[in-house]
Amino acid sequence: MAEKSVFNREKDIRRIHRSHNRKYKDVYDDLSYLPEKDMLEKSLDAFLNKLQSPDISRLNKLKENWSSIVGAQIANVSEVKSCNKGIFSIEVSHNIWLRELSGPMKKVLINKINKFYNNQYCYDIRFVPFGGG
Repeated sequence: MAEKSVFNREKDIRRIHRSHNRKYKDVYDDLSYLPEKDMLEKSLDAFLNKLQSPDISRLNKLKENWSSIVGAQIANVSEVKSCNKGIFSIEVSHNIWLRELSGPMKKVLINKINKFYNNQYCYDIRFVPFGGG
């Protein structure tokens, strides 16, 4: 007898579920009342920017635009990791690139980062091997 009642409960749950889906089908089909994806993303970004410190917000903006700032070749071998008081830590995939970027290219990258921000936010860059900091 207990098995029968469990079966009936499952059957009732399926019936209610089907009824619910039919009743709200128009609502599920017409989602035009939701805001546009881009508008929602901008609103969410603005909200999150208010919650986080300006340094974290700037760092995230730099990470998102890293490839367009430094170029695809450097972006493929490097990744922005952190910023502390204007000193950026950037992980580099290979020692050869680490030496190359630590030379005269370092000033070029500092200038590109500051140009991106339209301000003097980057004072120095510390290049570290991947996983090293």
